[in-house]
Amino acid sequence: MDIKINYFAKLDGHAGLTASILDGDIKTAKSQIQKGIRLIEGVMIGRQYRDMPIIAERVCGICSTAHNIASIKAIENAMKIQVSEETVKLRKVMGHAQFIYSHALHLFFLSLTDSLNIENDLQSADKYSEETKKIIKIREYVIDLMKTIGGRTIHPLTNEVGGFKKVPTADEIKNLIIKGEEILPIVLQMAEFFKKIKISDFSRPTEYICLKKSGEYAIYDGDIISNKGLKVDKNDIENNFHEFQRPKEIIKRTERDGKTSYMVGAIARINNNRDKTFLQCEKISGIIEF
Repeated sequence: MDIKINYFAKLDGHAGLTASILDGDIKTAKSQIQKGIRLIEGVMIGRQYRDMPIIAERVCGICSTAHNIASIKAIENAMKIQVSEETVKLRKVMGHAQFIYSHALHLFFLSLTDSLNIENDLQSADKYSEETKKIIKIREYVIDLMKTIGGRTIHPLTNEVGGFKKVPTADEIKNLIIKGEEILPIVLQMAEFFKKIKISDFSRPTEYICLKKSGEYAIYDGDIISNKGLKVDKNDIENNFHEFQRPKEIIKRTERDGKTSYMVGAIARINNNRDKTFLQCEKISGIIEF
Protein backbone atom coordinates (compact mmCIF):
# COMPACT_ATOMS: atom_id res chain seq x y z
CA MET A 1 0.00 0.00 0.00
CA ASP A 2 1.29 3.44 -0.88
CA ILE A 3 1.77 5.72 2.08
CA LYS A 4 1.97 9.50 1.92
CA ILE A 5 4.29 11.05 4.47
CA ASN A 6 4.69 14.72 5.31
CA TYR A 7 8.28 15.02 6.45
CA PHE A 8 9.59 18.05 8.29
CA ALA A 9 13.26 18.53 9.06
CA LYS A 10 14.90 21.36 10.92
CA LEU A 11 18.35 22.16 9.55
CA ASP A 12 20.80 23.64 12.06
CA GLY A 13 18.04 25.81 13.52
CA HIS A 14 17.96 28.06 10.47
CA ALA A 15 15.96 26.27 7.78
CA GLY A 16 13.21 23.70 7.47
CA LEU A 17 12.18 21.22 4.79
CA THR A 18 8.65 19.91 4.24
CA ALA A 19 8.24 17.06 1.75
CA SER A 20 5.45 14.73 0.59
CA ILE A 21 6.85 11.24 -0.01
CA LEU A 22 4.80 8.55 -1.73
CA ASP A 23 6.26 5.04 -1.74
CA GLY A 24 9.78 6.44 -1.56
CA ASP A 25 9.15 9.00 -4.30
CA ILE A 26 9.34 12.68 -3.29
CA LYS A 27 6.27 14.34 -4.80
CA THR A 28 6.70 17.82 -3.36
CA ALA A 29 9.35 19.57 -1.34
CA LYS A 30 9.39 23.03 0.21
CA SER A 31 12.08 24.78 2.20
CA GLN A 32 11.53 27.56 4.72
CA ILE A 33 13.97 29.98 6.32
CA GLN A 34 13.48 29.89 10.09
CA LYS A 35 16.36 31.99 11.32
CA GLY A 36 15.31 34.20 14.20
CA ILE A 37 14.70 37.87 13.50
CA ARG A 38 17.36 40.14 15.02
CA LEU A 39 15.47 43.49 15.16
CA ILE A 40 18.79 45.35 15.05
CA GLU A 41 17.30 48.31 13.18
CA GLY A 42 14.68 48.80 15.89
CA VAL A 43 17.25 48.62 18.69
CA MET A 44 19.22 51.45 17.06
CA ILE A 45 16.33 53.93 16.95
CA GLY A 46 17.12 56.94 19.16
CA ARG A 47 20.68 55.85 19.89
CA GLN A 48 23.81 57.96 19.59
CA TYR A 49 25.66 57.26 16.35
CA ARG A 50 28.67 56.04 18.33
CA ASP A 51 26.55 53.20 19.74
CA MET A 52 25.39 51.90 16.36
CA PRO A 53 28.51 49.91 15.34
CA ILE A 54 28.64 48.33 18.81
CA ILE A 55 25.03 47.17 18.38
CA ALA A 56 25.29 46.17 14.71
CA GLU A 57 28.28 43.88 15.28
CA ARG A 58 26.17 41.83 17.71
CA VAL A 59 24.36 40.35 14.71
CA CYS A 60 27.01 37.60 14.71
CA GLY A 61 29.73 36.21 16.94
CA ILE A 62 31.86 35.05 14.00
CA CYS A 63 31.56 37.76 11.35
CA SER A 64 31.14 40.67 13.78
CA THR A 65 34.08 42.56 12.26
CA ALA A 66 32.30 42.86 8.90
CA HIS A 67 29.19 44.31 10.57
CA ASN A 68 31.35 46.65 12.62
CA ILE A 69 33.16 48.02 9.58
CA ALA A 70 30.03 48.23 7.42
CA SER A 71 28.04 50.16 10.04
CA ILE A 72 30.92 52.57 10.65
CA LYS A 73 31.34 53.16 6.92
CA ALA A 74 27.59 53.81 6.57
CA ILE A 75 27.73 56.50 9.26
CA GLU A 76 30.87 58.06 7.76
CA ASN A 77 29.21 58.09 4.35
CA ALA A 78 26.10 59.79 5.76
CA MET A 79 28.21 62.38 7.59
CA LYS A 80 30.66 62.79 4.67
CA ILE A 81 33.61 61.91 6.91
CA GLN A 82 36.91 61.15 5.18
CA VAL A 83 39.25 58.84 7.10
CA SER A 84 43.02 58.48 6.85
CA GLU A 85 44.82 56.00 4.61
CA GLU A 86 46.16 54.30 7.74
CA THR A 87 42.59 53.78 8.99
CA VAL A 88 41.52 52.21 5.68
CA LYS A 89 44.49 49.84 5.67
CA LEU A 90 43.97 48.73 9.26
CA ARG A 91 40.29 48.07 8.53
CA LYS A 92 41.20 46.01 5.47
CA VAL A 93 43.56 43.90 7.56
CA MET A 94 40.76 43.40 10.10
CA GLY A 95 38.44 42.31 7.31
CA HIS A 96 40.88 39.78 5.88
CA ALA A 97 41.71 38.50 9.36
CA GLN A 98 38.03 37.81 9.96
CA PHE A 99 37.88 35.86 6.68
CA ILE A 100 40.73 33.60 7.77
CA TYR A 101 39.25 33.19 11.26
CA SER A 102 35.83 32.28 9.82
CA HIS A 103 36.89 30.19 6.83
CA ALA A 104 39.38 28.11 8.80
CA LEU A 105 36.59 27.23 11.22
CA HIS A 106 34.11 26.48 8.46
CA LEU A 107 36.39 24.49 6.17
CA PHE A 108 38.04 22.26 8.74
CA PHE A 109 35.60 21.90 11.63
CA LEU A 110 32.25 22.24 9.86
CA SER A 111 32.59 21.18 6.21
CA LEU A 112 35.38 18.61 6.39
CA THR A 113 33.20 15.96 8.02
CA ASP A 114 30.69 16.15 5.16
CA SER A 115 33.39 16.08 2.48
CA LEU A 116 35.10 13.01 3.98
CA ASN A 117 31.92 11.27 5.18
CA ILE A 118 32.93 11.50 8.83
CA GLU A 119 30.22 11.60 11.48
CA ASN A 120 31.47 14.60 13.49
CA ASP A 121 34.37 17.00 13.94
CA LEU A 122 35.71 15.11 16.96
CA GLN A 123 36.32 12.09 14.76
CA SER A 124 37.94 14.21 12.04
CA ALA A 125 40.20 15.86 14.65
CA ASP A 126 41.27 12.41 15.83
CA LYS A 127 41.88 11.10 12.30
CA TYR A 128 43.67 14.27 11.15
CA SER A 129 45.37 15.28 14.38
CA GLU A 130 48.35 17.03 12.76
CA GLU A 131 46.10 19.04 10.43
CA THR A 132 43.93 19.97 13.41
CA LYS A 133 46.98 21.38 15.20
CA LYS A 134 47.90 23.39 12.11
CA ILE A 135 44.42 24.89 11.78
CA ILE A 136 44.45 25.86 15.45
CA LYS A 137 47.84 27.56 14.97
CA ILE A 138 46.44 29.54 12.04
CA ARG A 139 43.43 30.62 14.07
CA GLU A 140 45.61 31.51 17.06
CA TYR A 141 47.66 33.84 14.86
CA VAL A 142 44.55 35.50 13.44
CA ILE A 143 43.09 35.88 16.93
CA ASP A 144 46.29 37.66 17.98
CA LEU A 145 46.07 39.88 14.89
CA MET A 146 42.43 40.80 15.52
CA LYS A 147 43.10 41.56 19.18
CA THR A 148 46.06 43.77 18.30
CA ILE A 149 44.10 45.88 15.80
CA GLY A 150 40.51 45.57 16.98
CA GLY A 151 41.02 45.28 20.73
CA ARG A 152 39.52 41.81 20.92
CA THR A 153 38.71 38.88 18.63
CA ILE A 154 34.91 39.12 18.65
CA HIS A 155 32.99 42.42 18.62
CA PRO A 156 35.96 44.79 18.09
CA LEU A 157 36.32 47.86 20.30
CA THR A 158 38.94 50.16 18.81
CA ASN A 159 37.45 50.82 15.36
CA GLU A 160 35.09 53.80 15.44
CA VAL A 161 33.56 56.53 13.26
CA GLY A 162 36.42 58.64 11.95
CA GLY A 163 39.27 56.26 12.74
CA PHE A 164 40.54 54.19 15.67
CA LYS A 165 40.50 54.83 19.41
CA LYS A 166 43.82 53.03 19.62
CA VAL A 167 46.19 51.84 16.89
CA PRO A 168 48.88 49.15 17.12
CA THR A 169 52.42 50.23 17.90
CA ALA A 170 55.27 49.70 15.43
CA ASP A 171 56.62 46.89 17.62
CA GLU A 172 53.23 45.15 17.66
CA ILE A 173 53.02 45.35 13.86
CA LYS A 174 56.57 44.00 13.50
CA ASN A 175 55.71 41.10 15.80
CA LEU A 176 52.62 40.27 13.71
CA ILE A 177 54.69 40.32 10.51
CA ILE A 178 57.26 37.95 12.01
CA LYS A 179 54.53 35.57 13.20
CA GLY A 180 52.82 35.87 9.82
CA GLU A 181 55.96 34.72 8.02
CA GLU A 182 56.10 31.73 10.37
CA ILE A 183 52.45 30.82 9.83
CA LEU A 184 52.39 31.20 6.02
CA PRO A 185 54.05 27.79 5.31
CA ILE A 186 51.40 26.15 7.51
CA VAL A 187 48.65 27.91 5.55
CA LEU A 188 50.12 26.62 2.28
CA GLN A 189 50.33 23.08 3.72
CA MET A 190 46.64 23.20 4.63
CA ALA A 191 45.82 24.52 1.16
CA GLU A 192 47.48 21.43 -0.30
CA PHE A 193 45.49 19.28 2.13
CA PHE A 194 42.17 20.73 0.96
CA LYS A 195 43.17 20.50 -2.71
CA LYS A 196 43.23 16.70 -2.35
CA ILE A 197 39.62 16.51 -1.17
CA LYS A 198 37.23 15.41 -3.89
CA ILE A 199 34.41 17.88 -4.37
CA SER A 200 31.13 16.91 -6.02
CA ASP A 201 30.90 17.99 -9.64
CA PHE A 202 27.84 20.17 -9.32
CA SER A 203 27.10 23.56 -10.78
CA ARG A 204 24.18 25.62 -11.96
CA PRO A 205 23.77 29.00 -13.66
CA THR A 206 24.19 31.53 -10.84
CA GLU A 207 24.52 35.28 -10.57
CA TYR A 208 27.50 36.10 -8.34
CA ILE A 209 27.34 39.57 -6.76
CA CYS A 210 30.17 41.29 -4.91
CA LEU A 211 32.32 44.44 -4.84
CA LYS A 212 34.89 45.20 -7.51
CA LYS A 213 37.59 47.84 -7.50
CA SER A 214 40.46 48.43 -9.88
CA GLY A 215 43.83 47.29 -8.59
CA GLU A 216 42.70 45.30 -5.57
CA TYR A 217 40.69 42.36 -4.28
CA ALA A 218 37.68 44.38 -3.19
CA ILE A 219 36.24 43.79 0.27
CA TYR A 220 36.16 47.32 1.70
CA ASP A 221 35.11 49.56 -1.16
CA GLY A 222 34.16 49.50 -4.84
CA ASP A 223 31.24 49.16 -7.24
CA ILE A 224 28.59 46.45 -6.86
CA ILE A 225 29.02 44.08 -9.80
CA SER A 226 27.97 40.62 -10.94
CA ASN A 227 28.99 38.08 -13.56
CA LYS A 228 25.67 38.83 -15.31
CA GLY A 229 26.55 42.42 -16.19
CA LEU A 230 25.41 44.29 -13.07
CA LYS A 231 27.52 47.33 -12.22
CA VAL A 232 26.15 50.02 -9.92
CA ASP A 233 27.59 52.51 -7.46
CA LYS A 234 27.57 51.24 -3.88
CA ASN A 235 25.42 54.23 -2.88
CA ASP A 236 22.75 53.20 -5.39
CA ILE A 237 22.07 49.84 -3.77
CA GLU A 238 18.48 50.61 -2.72
CA ASN A 239 17.47 51.23 -6.34
CA ASN A 240 18.74 47.81 -7.37
CA PHE A 241 18.00 45.57 -4.39
CA HIS A 242 14.70 45.44 -2.50
CA GLU A 243 13.80 43.86 0.82
CA PHE A 244 10.53 41.97 1.28
CA GLN A 245 8.96 39.47 3.63
CA ARG A 246 7.17 36.24 2.75
CA PRO A 247 4.14 34.90 4.65
CA LYS A 248 5.02 32.70 7.64
CA GLU A 249 8.66 33.82 7.57
CA ILE A 250 9.95 36.13 10.27
CA ILE A 251 13.00 37.37 8.40
CA LYS A 252 13.32 39.61 5.37
CA ARG A 253 14.68 38.53 2.00
CA THR A 254 16.32 40.62 -0.69
CA GLU A 255 15.58 40.48 -4.40
CA ARG A 256 17.14 41.92 -7.54
CA ASP A 257 15.01 42.36 -10.67
CA GLY A 258 12.32 40.31 -8.97
CA LYS A 259 14.69 37.39 -8.35
CA THR A 260 16.02 36.13 -5.03
CA SER A 261 18.37 33.51 -6.45
CA TYR A 262 21.87 34.94 -6.46
CA MET A 263 25.03 34.42 -4.45
CA VAL A 264 27.17 36.81 -2.43
CA GLY A 265 30.13 36.24 -0.12
CA ALA A 266 33.41 34.38 -0.55
CA ILE A 267 32.47 32.28 -3.60
CA ALA A 268 31.14 35.33 -5.44
CA ARG A 269 34.32 37.29 -4.68
CA ILE A 270 36.56 34.46 -5.85
CA ASN A 271 34.60 33.92 -9.06
CA ASN A 272 34.49 37.61 -9.95
CA ASN A 273 37.89 38.74 -8.64
CA ARG A 274 40.06 35.66 -8.94
CA ASP A 275 42.74 37.58 -10.83
CA LYS A 276 43.16 39.98 -7.87
CA THR A 277 43.82 37.48 -5.07
CA PHE A 278 47.63 37.43 -5.20
CA LEU A 279 47.74 41.17 -5.86
CA GLN A 280 45.92 41.75 -2.58
CA CYS A 281 48.34 39.48 -0.70
CA GLU A 282 51.22 41.62 -1.94
CA LYS A 283 49.44 44.80 -0.85
CA ILE A 284 48.73 43.50 2.65
CA SER A 285 52.35 42.41 3.15
CA GLY A 286 53.49 45.93 2.27
CA ILE A 287 51.02 47.91 4.38
CA ILE A 288 53.55 48.98 7.00
CA GLU A 289 56.99 50.19 6.00
CA PHE A 290 59.76 50.80 8.55
